[in-house]
Amino acid sequence: MKLNIPKGIFLTFLVSLISCNGNIKNESATEIQSDSKEITHEFVQVSKKLDNHSTAEYEYIISKEKDSFLNQTRIYKSRILDTLKSRFYDLKIIKSNGLNHSGHIYYRNYLDTLGLEINKNRWVFLYLEQQITQDSIVHKIFVSEDGKNIYYEYSDFENGYISGYIEDTALVPTMEKDSLGEEITRHIEQPMNIQKRIKLNK
Repeated sequence: MKLNIPKGIFLTFLVSLISCNGNIKNESATEIQSDSKEITHEFVQVSKKLDNHSTAEYEYIISKEKDSFLNQTRIYKSRILDTLKSRFYDLKIIKSNGLNHSGHIYYRNYLDTLGLEINKNRWVFLYLEQQITQDSIVHKIFVSEDGKNIYYEYSDFENGYISGYIEDTALVPTMEKDSLGEEITRHIEQPMNIQKRIKLNK
């Protein structure tokens, strides 16, 4: 598939520093970190009550320098996930054979509500890092056809986890015009880190 990506778009790994008050609990981050020298950060979950009917679950990445970055957001209304206001991913193994597997990632972002056309003014990619040798890492790229579903294949990873990130890039109209009368668009990049322990059928 040919991707018509305008010049000037660079897929960079940018994240916004966000703080939030809530009940913090360590998930499986410490366990993941102890399995590999490559993991230099932790995942922390924060739960916060928004009102009498709504709650939010935030996933933060805590670096070894103790910097905090928001990674996922799940908003629940009456205990039902509001996908239009949430930003998250769910990973599912479709087929596995030894250390080789194919999988599916269901991805949602509030950018879904803007009505942007995928692969025209919005692009969703999955980047995976694969360790081939001690000194060699291969990066694989998988493109989402609809901005919500990403299918991928992965092999030869170490210690039962998958590593990479989703890059969501969009050009959003602002309803404003420049001095030449051209419509001004806003360039948005929203990456999401993926560090997932997975179990395969060996």
